[in-house]
Amino acid sequence: MRMYEQFGDKRAAGMIDACIETMSHLVSEWRGFVVKTIGDEIMACFSDATSACEAARAMQLAITNTPSGVSQLDSLALRIGFHFGSVLEGNMDYLGDTVNTSARLTSLARRGQILTTASTIHHLSSALRAGARDLDALDLRGKHEPIRVYEIPWYDDVESTMVATRPRMSPTEAEPKLALRAPGRNLELLDATRPIWLGRDIGCEMVVREKMASRRHARVERRGSRFYLVDESTNGTYVTLADGSEIHLRLEALPLQGSGLIGLGAPTREATDPVAFSA
Repeated sequence: MRMYEQFGDKRAAGMIDACIETMSHLVSEWRGFVVKTIGDEIMACFSDATSACEAARAMQLAITNTPSGVSQLDSLALRIGFHFGSVLEGNMDYLGDTVNTSARLTSLARRGQILTTASTIHHLSSALRAGARDLDALDLRGKHEPIRVYEIPWYDDVESTMVATRPRMSPTEAEPKLALRAPGRNLELLDATRPIWLGRDIGCEMVVREKMASRRHARVERRGSRFYLVDESTNGTYVTLADGSEIHLRLEALPLQGSGLIGLGAPTREATDPVAFSA
């Protein structure tokens, strides 16, 4: 794992152990139980699909907002997949198609993503069903036919609740904003209604002259009180933070905080047209 190289064995193992402990606690909170732990993964079972879904959302929020450094910025993020159905119990373990489908969904998920199946969606509460996003029918390893997969959002609802319940800002308090800058191109972002695209395509709001960049390479979108950079490219997006550390995104989202540089398709130190950001 890249974490062991980045942080060293002891710290990386401690971060993973803390993550497993947090997830196990939340499984219990949502009336489930941990079947087993395999390395940096856990397998859990719930009596109903809604509890499994709410536990997954709580896990994503807890890991993202942990102040001790266990966060996406420290290269630790969750990939979660769950499926509702019958299972076979044997030798202190659970087996069968439901387990296999859940495992395939977890492998398919990106960092910070929760995936489930169309058949499971029908067993969720009305509120969770309303927020689910259809990702189309996808091929899962071991399945003869494509399975319709849904993404379960967890950040939008949480951020909206936080915004609705916090005190109204005084006139001296500023709305969150993000500035993107490159030679001859400046963008000040406040709008929460639509994403801003970066890439080689002239239709992008921030056009870059980077041969390794995709035409529509990445987007920046506001989620509640934060701006996120979401990679949608072939070669990935590189983010260099103010402290000099670099993060490589591959079809992943990263909250933009402080200031730094964004390289589209190439590390910022090698990029011919990096984009500077400040939040």
